[in-house]
Amino acid sequence: MKPFLKVIAYMASIHLICSCSAYHMPPFATASNWQLRGNCAVSNQRNITVDFSGGDPMPLANAGNGSYDLNFISTANSWARYNPQLAAYITDILKTIPIPIDSVELIMADRFIILSTGITAQWSPDYVRRADGAWIVVQANPVESLVQPHDELWRNLLFNNRKRQITVIDRIIKDGHHLAIIYILQSEHKNSHLANCFHYDIIDPRNVQVVGTYLESLLSISVKAQQSNAISKPN
Repeated sequence: MKPFLKVIAYMASIHLICSCSAYHMPPFATASNWQLRGNCAVSNQRNITVDFSGGDPMPLANAGNGSYDLNFISTANSWARYNPQLAAYITDILKTIPIPIDSVELIMADRFIILSTGITAQWSPDYVRRADGAWIVVQANPVESLVQPHDELWRNLLFNNRKRQITVIDRIIKDGHHLAIIYILQSEHKNSHLANCFHYDIIDPRNVQVVGTYLESLLSISVKAQQSNAISKPN
């Protein structure tokens, strides 16, 4: 390799190392007190129940190993005990989300995340679900303000063609608290470290119909969470 090319390759490797090391994992929430109840994540403090199965009585399984003993990460201690490959996978996804993350509320089953987000996030949604249930495509109907109304659900989709991955970010406001519910859609890929993946390419436009149906089911989960209360509130 010519000296000039060696210098370019060296600088590129240094940039890659620095960019990876520059990201700091957001802290875990200290007062949300999430509990795992079957397929549901419940927080009395947030007054919310998120049923990640969409009401299906069948138990969820981890995406990483298929175990029904779900990985439920809601503290720094549980994060420290998490599978390092899965921790790196989740961290890589969090790095792509272009809004301030105040804290991580929980990570569940290796493919669901709930975040507390900054109230000043300036990120236009791709879709809006209004309080009356209307579903708006923002490209055709731009939002008038980047301040999210408390009764609307804002959705963004992040596509990673190289990794065959779609990250769904549904933002809601619950009792004045800004939350983002994250769903990870992953096709089979050598670097995903997930055992439970889609067996087709979710990025391929020819598969858009079945992917759209799945996205619709995830929207239902977020809407029900937005309208929910905690399963059992403290006296």
